[in-house]
Amino acid sequence: MGGYGSNRWGWYEPKTTVEACLTLTVWAIDIRPNDDGTGKAEWTRADGTVTNSVGLDVATGETGGTLTLGYRAGERLIQERVRLSTTRPHLGGLRWWFHCPRCQRRIGKLYKPPESAEFRCRQCHNLTYRKSQEHDKTHDKYLAMLLDGVEADTYLGRLRQAMALIDVYAEL
Repeated sequence: MGGYGSNRWGWYEPKTTVEACLTLTVWAIDIRPNDDGTGKAEWTRADGTVTNSVGLDVATGETGGTLTLGYRAGERLIQERVRLSTTRPHLGGLRWWFHCPRCQRRIGKLYKPPESAEFRCRQCHNLTYRKSQEHDKTHDKYLAMLLDGVEADTYLGRLRQAMALIDVYAEL
């Protein structure tokens, strides 16, 4: 017992994070009703060199439309159609949304992980945020402060711990 791989963490492989992906945001694209246009989205390094680019072809109506993405994945040339829709915010105006090409969910961002050739939503690619995979050490500090002087082996001590944790998290 207790040998290599005997616990579940031995087999754990972290998910791909959204920070590792190419991200296409609907609000960064100039989309207007009843308008057709073309453009390009580029991803650059800090020194200004372009690492990736996607050709954009937009065709819209009054309340929806399509966005055609054109890009290379290795040697393949990919043309991908993304449905567009709109909502009307309470303060007026028009808000555009993507619809994931796979599941048709209404989303604001499309992601392309390094190991994939397609832009999809976060759920379809099974992506997570980097921060959710990190341990927050400030919680350890709060817990250490709370447990200082409290005997955890008694029922009353455990009850005090629980109440103190509830208070701390309520203040956060």
